[in-house]
Amino acid sequence: MDAITLLAESATPSLHLQTEDGRFRLGVRVYDDYQDTYVHVRAYLRDLGERPHFHLLLDRDAGVYATALAGNDEDASKRIRERMGEAAIKPDGDERDMAAGGPGVSQLEDEDGPWGLSVRARAHIPLDDEESLLRVRLFARDFGHTELVLASCGRIVSLTSGKTDKEAYSRTRGELSRRGIELED
Repeated sequence: MDAITLLAESATPSLHLQTEDGRFRLGVRVYDDYQDTYVHVRAYLRDLGERPHFHLLLDRDAGVYATALAGNDEDASKRIRERMGEAAIKPDGDERDMAAGGPGVSQLEDEDGPWGLSVRARAHIPLDDEESLLRVRLFARDFGHTELVLASCGRIVSLTSGKTDKEAYSRTRGELSRRGIELED
């Protein structure tokens, strides 16, 4: 598998990381409610066809609260908000999109928020007919590192965490290896 780092779009500040060919795009929105903070991962996976927008909502412990597939970003975000309402998660109005510092930057940041969150992503493109993968690395000041791996077919392949980036990545590699998937660094 070839590995391609997702970079910020040309706009400054960019709200997305993406591959040069636009096959993968990633945005992250942060919601604060009266008790906690939630991370809304907004992925565009072109290989999904008619419903290429795959969104998921994570809590502080990297637990998945909700997922949604839709034909556009707005509809997927609406479905996530509906599921937040069903789970009695009430954003108090503090909602923000994480931004990259400029073109070519490979990281989205929300340093001022309660998590001190940063996000990086790499696309792993197979050399044969295997699925492509989007590996999302999240760091939060309060709880460490989380690795999320999404398949181009719209499923979560792996969600691991660790105290350090190296520990989270080692766990991810172990989980993927168990499934017969090897990643290029």
